[in-house]
Amino acid sequence: MSSSRNHPHRVPPLPPLPQTPPRPPKKWTSLPSPEEVAKEKRIQRLDRLSRNFLDHDENITARQMFEKHRNNWPQLLVVSQGCIGLTDFDTFSSEQVVRVQKQFQYECVIARDKLGRFVSIPLHFETKFKVVLGIKHYGPEQSLSDIIAKYELPLTVKFAVPRSHVFYINTSSHKADSFGCMALLQVYNETYLVSNPINNGILDPLICIVPLYLEMLMNTIYGSEVLTDDQWHHYLDELTAEANKVNFDSVQGRKEMAIYEKLPPEIDNRDDYDYIRIGDLEATFTQPARFRDSDVYSEIGPDVPARGEQPDDEPSSTVHACPVESLGIEELCAQLERLRLHKHVKVFRKKGISGVILKSLSESVLKQELHFKDFEIIKLMAFIKKGHIPK
Repeated sequence: MSSSRNHPHRVPPLPPLPQTPPRPPKKWTSLPSPEEVAKEKRIQRLDRLSRNFLDHDENITARQMFEKHRNNWPQLLVVSQGCIGLTDFDTFSSEQVVRVQKQFQYECVIARDKLGRFVSIPLHFETKFKVVLGIKHYGPEQSLSDIIAKYELPLTVKFAVPRSHVFYINTSSHKADSFGCMALLQVYNETYLVSNPINNGILDPLICIVPLYLEMLMNTIYGSEVLTDDQWHHYLDELTAEANKVNFDSVQGRKEMAIYEKLPPEIDNRDDYDYIRIGDLEATFTQPARFRDSDVYSEIGPDVPARGEQPDDEPSSTVHACPVESLGIEELCAQLERLRLHKHVKVFRKKGISGVILKSLSESVLKQELHFKDFEIIKLMAFIKKGHIPK
């Protein structure tokens, strides 16, 4: 009788495999209902429609589009050249379609702070202000709307908050002290287009606000290659029915401040405000009355003469001892700030203008290429030749 000892190379049996789970019974799916079939066909039809929109190829800005259709909303618009802003609020991609329901306006006040920045403040801004009555002399805390109702502009104010108070503007933070005293210049209306995105031909109930200041281009949509005129008007009626379900009355103006590099187009007398700058000293307006040009220029910009007057032959000044040609780009930009030529700082940085390059620039180049005004050239030349900086 054989045994395992007689078969030394026999492989021991493998352990049994685990049992596989039983196969689940096959589920028979029911056929889609007629409503589901119709819905799917509609989605496919609208998607095909949206890829075949016809537009007028105007390629105009949002502001120009507003002027064209301001009395003829709603309109279907397509972005032909998008723009990337600091937030999703002011970012739009090319080929984005929107249905503009109406225009929306709300009142703001444009101001200029001690750094020369243009600050747009909603008229009903929550933070209160104090009117500047003199050096270290302020009026009581008041809302901006109350100040506008009592005083005529321009007027100097200051935030009625601690110097360390922080304001959040877009993605950056700014301490109240960085604004200093501000010159309130003018009340104006900011305008936005209230709209809904059209995604794959379907109206999105999410309300989309289109600011007019955006540097993007748009076209007006007037039809579709795959629809007859009757079908197109029927499609517009469908969009209107969907838009009627949206509560557009919920749209409100922005609640925060905005900082602009240049004056908004809605501002009147734009050239006058280019001269106004508070500087580091607190300007004083002592009474709630309209000020003459000479008051504005003497209080806010002491070195700028009133219109029609010539600058003094020997104004009080300081002398910059360091030769101009030794100044780097940032050092030169700091001197431009002292000269009240702050609006040219950005261009000087962008073009990389140092003291050496500045000395080689002619007056015609300053005027034609860098857009200096005659009086600004006089101040700059006095600085280049004599180191003269008006106090």
